[in-house]
Amino acid sequence: MSLAFPRVQFELTVTPPRGQGRPVSQGVRYLGSLFLDVDTNGNNLVGVRLTNLAFGSQQVSYSSQRNRVGQIAGFSVTVSLNGQSDQHWVFDGITVLLVSGPNQETRLYAFSTGLTIDTVPFVVSGLAGPIAYEFGPTLTVTEGNTPIGTLTLPASGSSGVQFTPQGNGTPIPVDVTATGLHWNFNNKSYSGFPALFSIDASPGNASVTGGYEGVATSLSGGPRDEDDWEASARGPIEEGEVAQATWPLAEV
Repeated sequence: MSLAFPRVQFELTVTPPRGQGRPVSQGVRYLGSLFLDVDTNGNNLVGVRLTNLAFGSQQVSYSSQRNRVGQIAGFSVTVSLNGQSDQHWVFDGITVLLVSGPNQETRLYAFSTGLTIDTVPFVVSGLAGPIAYEFGPTLTVTEGNTPIGTLTLPASGSSGVQFTPQGNGTPIPVDVTATGLHWNFNNKSYSGFPALFSIDASPGNASVTGGYEGVATSLSGGPRDEDDWEASARGPIEEGEVAQATWPLAEV
């Protein structure tokens, strides 16, 4: 069944696939926005706008078999900026997931494991709004696959985020900005941004794994020392949570 999908703007993050050994910092420069839109003729469009104002869009096909999961078929976008070389973004497809938050607010997530940019593999995720409470109030923080502490998130708003070092150390306040998080710990500066790591859209077993990921940079005066970190959790998306939702949604 082909449908018009909701008009929505996602916060876009593009990073190398996990487990490849490529640093997260290779994807940070692709931060921007992912747009789902419908033109005056009712055609579904996906648009990419980067923070450097590079932009591209493409007409796509979209279907939704269930009231909480939609699929955008594979497509390609030429992302252009005057005076710079075009980039060729090729998506294998995008999964769009509708969830309801703890206060009945509605959010949309978009995720694609299959993205190449000028033939280099990446993954892309989009979030309508900040990382939600669905992932839990506490996320485990790992650096190089080693647990180093936890992030505690408030139930709502952006104030009160804390990093607690492993072993019940003293909590450290976390600065929250429009693009992500930042704190200092153990002579390193940690900065990161919200991202999804996977979406399982199986009927009756839908779940999202997500949180934050970023880089930790040495604060010493020596050579640049940079490591990846992430804070993640897996949250189920129950059918009953969105049973009353209408798909496609009205404008978000």
